[in-house]
Amino acid sequence: MEGGEFLFEADDVALDFVNTGIRTAHGPGDALAAPQRVTAWLQEAGILHPDDGRRLDRSPPAARLLLDEGRRLRQAMGEALDRWLRGAPPSASSLFAVNRCLAACPTYLEVRAEGLQLAISRVGTPTDVSGYLAPLARHFVDLLVEGDPTRIRVCASEDCGLWFRDTSRNGSRRWCSMARCGNRAKVAAHYRRKRAADSVAIR
Repeated sequence: MEGGEFLFEADDVALDFVNTGIRTAHGPGDALAAPQRVTAWLQEAGILHPDDGRRLDRSPPAARLLLDEGRRLRQAMGEALDRWLRGAPPSASSLFAVNRCLAACPTYLEVRAEGLQLAISRVGTPTDVSGYLAPLARHFVDLLVEGDPTRIRVCASEDCGLWFRDTSRNGSRRWCSMARCGNRAKVAAHYRRKRAADSVAIR
């Protein structure tokens, strides 16, 4: 998803979050460089309610703590993904960071009426600031436990390295974004072919 302040192209919000800490040819190494950036990202991702975002922004200590906790969670998720890609289980320290966020926002199921239909939703109240990251941690757990690990990939571009979930029908996606990395690779390949053809023609 483009058009907002941040990139959401990984087809998974947890991977999008990890990508905020990866330096590429397309952007800086930390898209969450200040507390307000974290709350803005969480709101744009649909993780944080705008009212909670405004509350956090009015409390600099709480917003700073959320930044620290968010970076800690992001690092743990990135390390777990790196190990996952190599066929190794996540480290105990990575799982601890994820579980810490999950524990900070215990949830329960609630049924409500929407006209003549009944809907079930999961609700909960954070016990501390890191609880605002609990939905994100839950997305990450679902990705690793219920997702297809062969569809979790790193962009094939040498100067990128962003994560994405391949949702293509035949599982052939190679780029984080066809519009950026994929197109650049196509242009580079075309240039190499043309240069090789020109070289042959000169001979």
